[in-house]
Amino acid sequence: MLQNRSRFGEYLRARRAVVQPEDVGLARDPSRRVTGLRREEVARLAGISAEYYLRLEQGRARQPSHQVLSSLAEALRLDADAVAYLRRLARHLEDVSKRGPVAAPDTATMSFVRHSRNVGVLLLDMNLDVVSMNSVASALFPGLVGEGRNVLLELSRSAGRPAKRRDRVIAHLLPVLRFISNPHDARLQEIVGALSVSSPAFSALWARHDVRQPGRFPASVVVDALGTVPLECQMMFLPTGDHAIVTIAGADDAAGRAAMAYLQTIGDERARRTSTPTEASSFTGASAST
Repeated sequence: MLQNRSRFGEYLRARRAVVQPEDVGLARDPSRRVTGLRREEVARLAGISAEYYLRLEQGRARQPSHQVLSSLAEALRLDADAVAYLRRLARHLEDVSKRGPVAAPDTATMSFVRHSRNVGVLLLDMNLDVVSMNSVASALFPGLVGEGRNVLLELSRSAGRPAKRRDRVIAHLLPVLRFISNPHDARLQEIVGALSVSSPAFSALWARHDVRQPGRFPASVVVDALGTVPLECQMMFLPTGDHAIVTIAGADDAAGRAAMAYLQTIGDERARRTSTPTEASSFTGASAST
């Protein structure tokens, strides 16, 4: 419980540092040295005492009321996803580090992932490690994404991809990782540590505590025979809450269907080979906006 209170306070501090005085209608003092808002400014905007707000940041206050959370969300200019995350942090009275082991995906889910046709499908755990994938996903991300690999780590190491597009993908997925992951998970800490070393911009992005719920996001892939193919990706939680499925489809037109059929053929051929084939496509990045 103390760990969760600490993380609640850490989140408040991070978001307070992001909001600028001008964002909330306050004049900026030329001599101001504080990054973002002062504690007393957040408290005043939220209509609570500065002492109570300090206790919240320090993890010394009891679970705040619904009204206080709403006021804090408004003061810190949180969007809907960030509000959901704030409320989840506030209501976690149990220590999530004591959760039971992650349940293995059921047979029906694994069959759906592996046998889906003409659409890419990835099964991820809550750390964005790949549990399973189908042949189209294999063709979409040759040499980049594979079972047992972490999507973010592999992206950060993919020096051959365009850096700006690769970094946009990372910037899109980091808030999703923070939203869905267990902050006490040793694997998450391993991933965060590795990303901090491999990606210079990672630490600054992670420190912002941005969050985003899984959902739709656009991407594109460069296919040798077809050029750049627009994609529509969708990430969805499974009912168990331990895994997510990502589907990757082409446009709902003749060109999109032809592109996915071609990738299905490439994926089937890859599956038949015992050695690594020549790459047929290269991932070029998802937009940071949903």
